[in-house]
Amino acid sequence: IDTKEPVRDQTPFTGPTGETRHYEYIFVPVLGDDRRVNAVAGSTRDITQQFKAEKVVEQDRRRWRELLLQAPAAIALLRGPEHRFEWVNKEYIRFIARPAEALVGKTVLEGLPEVDEQIYVNLLNRVYQTGEPFVAHESPIRLTGADGTLRDLYVNFVYLATRDIAGEIDGIFAHVTDVTDMVLARKQVEDSERQFRTLAETIPHLAWMADETGHIFWYNRRWYDYTGTVFEDMEGWGWQKVHDPQVLPDIVAAWKSAIGSGQPFEMVVPLKGSDSSFRSFLTRAEPVKDNQGRVVRWLGTNTDITDQRRTEDELRRMNRELEEFAYVASHDLREPLRMVNIYTHLIVKTLGEVDGKLGLYSGFVRRGVAQMEKLINDLLTYSRTVQAEELPVGIADLSVSLNEAMSVLKDRFEESGALVTAPPLPAVRGDTGQMSHVFQNILSNALKYRKEGVCPQIVISCHIEADHYIISVRDNGIGFEPQYAERIFGLFKRLHKDEYPGTGLGLAICKRIVERHGGRMWAEGYPGEGCVFRFSVPRVQPS
Repeated sequence: IDTKEPVRDQTPFTGPTGETRHYEYIFVPVLGDDRRVNAVAGSTRDITQQFKAEKVVEQDRRRWRELLLQAPAAIALLRGPEHRFEWVNKEYIRFIARPAEALVGKTVLEGLPEVDEQIYVNLLNRVYQTGEPFVAHESPIRLTGADGTLRDLYVNFVYLATRDIAGEIDGIFAHVTDVTDMVLARKQVEDSERQFRTLAETIPHLAWMADETGHIFWYNRRWYDYTGTVFEDMEGWGWQKVHDPQVLPDIVAAWKSAIGSGQPFEMVVPLKGSDSSFRSFLTRAEPVKDNQGRVVRWLGTNTDITDQRRTEDELRRMNRELEEFAYVASHDLREPLRMVNIYTHLIVKTLGEVDGKLGLYSGFVRRGVAQMEKLINDLLTYSRTVQAEELPVGIADLSVSLNEAMSVLKDRFEESGALVTAPPLPAVRGDTGQMSHVFQNILSNALKYRKEGVCPQIVISCHIEADHYIISVRDNGIGFEPQYAERIFGLFKRLHKDEYPGTGLGLAICKRIVERHGGRMWAEGYPGEGCVFRFSVPRVQPS
């Protein structure tokens, strides 16, 4: 009545039954000729079902908006042909590194000016014009970061046209997933793969790769050059065609066993070349495992050791000849030395009691003969330890070895008044006699290089490191300069040539014996503070 305009609205109304329903009403003023309201015409329509449907739609909208707001993908709703931001979720804000208020109400180019020269605005235009969705994977994009610098990123994204009630396009729904880390990780893997393949193509070995089942899917070029084959012949288990049929069953069994256990494969196998001749190859395959320890790939190499084997055979032959020569030479040298010693003694005896130079010279001869005999014996001992091919077998009781060594040196112990302390020593795999020789040389050195007027004190100890026993022999002798710790194990290497007798072979023999037992030997010392010799030997594994 006041405005002379129609009024239209909605209102809830509770009827006599107590049920509340929703109604739409309209009031229309009826005007007279004088433009005054003579009456009001009204009508009411029950819109309860429509109201409830709209409520459901609104609830669904809120629910979907909340889900989209919390979604792990970057989502934005753009309106109009100018692509103006209407709404963005939290992940979109994080992804573009700027607040929502810097975007909402602005066009894409206003909010993200750095994409002007990129493909994305043109794609938005195309989707808006055609209504056809656009999907892209691992698309590069450059965005400004929070620090103002441009970042190179990779995204998966979808552009979908949105429509109004009339079915006309009114905006675009953008769904963006940041896959930068995944793409960079894959590129790194691909780079590593390229580097590996480049390396595998340049190494002088035959190389190949197999999956977890043993199916070989790649060989390097050297494999094809040597075998004269092509990939179609060798794929999978085709490699059996270039192996010796007589040993092939053993190779296949060993390879299948490695695949089943996931343990490295190693075997010397004959491979047939393009000229149909066989050469010996050391074949190794290492499993590549994932974070759960599952084998996902095998990397294999074949190394031609034919020439190496021939060289080793030749060296073994020469060593045998050298050993035979050493035995013959020792026999032939011992006899004249024995004759020199005997006739020197007869000459002195025939002349009777002699003084002066003749007695002095005869003493030199006898000492020289004794030194030569000791040198020959040490050379023979070293020759045997170097020549021996088989590893020591059996069990060596180190306590027994120590007692044997001390029994041999009994007179020298009594003469010097030396005191030896040792705990019970373990049993190891090896030879008791050879280990006794090691103790004998170390103890003999402790007695030889003692301090003047000081009783030698020798302390032997043992402890475990991983799968080895470490035996230590410490003395209180004259010691040595630390820089000579390696030199003393060399052939004929002696630090005190004039003051102390010896051949310079004792420690070299000890080191060789310990190494043949699967251990190592080393020493530490300081002048005037004594020294300690240590050697390791593998522990006996329980059967």
